[in-house]
Amino acid sequence: MSSQCLYAQLLFLATVFAGYSTIGSTLVLGEDGTSKSEKATERRKGDQQADEVARVAAEIDRLIAQHWTENDIQPTEPAGDAEYLRRVYLHISGCIPPVSVTREFLMDESPNKRRLVVERLLDEAGYIVNSTRYWRRAMLPETESDLQTRFVVPGFETWLREHMTTNTPYDQLVREIINTPLDNDNRNEYFARLQSSSPLAFYQAKQVAPENLAAATSRIFLGVQIECAQCHDHPFDAWKRDEFWSFAAFFAGIVRERQGDFVSLVRELPDRR
Repeated sequence: MSSQCLYAQLLFLATVFAGYSTIGSTLVLGEDGTSKSEKATERRKGDQQADEVARVAAEIDRLIAQHWTENDIQPTEPAGDAEYLRRVYLHISGCIPPVSVTREFLMDESPNKRRLVVERLLDEAGYIVNSTRYWRRAMLPETESDLQTRFVVPGFETWLREHMTTNTPYDQLVREIINTPLDNDNRNEYFARLQSSSPLAFYQAKQVAPENLAAATSRIFLGVQIECAQCHDHPFDAWKRDEFWSFAAFFAGIVRERQGDFVSLVRELPDRR
């Protein structure tokens, strides 16, 4: 596998371009008002980040090659430029590349053009939009088929988009969802929270059912599917029915208070845990 591994490249931040000039010993600021020393520091940071991406890519390649060897697998040939460009556009921006961009990329003979196109795509708005849509579908799959949960999509996507824009680590996203305040007493305020930037939709989409929240939390945040143990011991894994419901008990204090509409007030009652 090429060291241009896509997943390592996604860790790469755009190279810092200098915008300064010097006349003799006189320091001249760039167009953005940044001094030469500050630009040099930013450039060094960019170089360090590039080196780190190369190191991570090489380690990923080594582990994959080791797996091939241990399992007697013959890898296919690396993807050609046209195939690579299509894949990277779909993965990062969620769309195929324009014809003009494809022609320019295929004619480019620079050795690092694959990395450069990834850097450029990560700096564009399409990356934020596509990432937001992907994670909303992963965290709230119910909104794809349940019309009653569609109304929570705008607020949740706004919240996700803000975090994608600021490059919030995934563990912080999870913590904010799990720890979001549920002390809602006023219906109008609760509805306003759902429509604004908030992760509250995660609970609304799961119908605030302890078994749904337990299954979704385990699957999405821990990478473990335990819902098969909801009714019986898992047939293919070590999870038992008692363990599933012990985990679900953490969410037993979250309740819905129906008030004559499909928008139910969600509250947490600590004494029910």
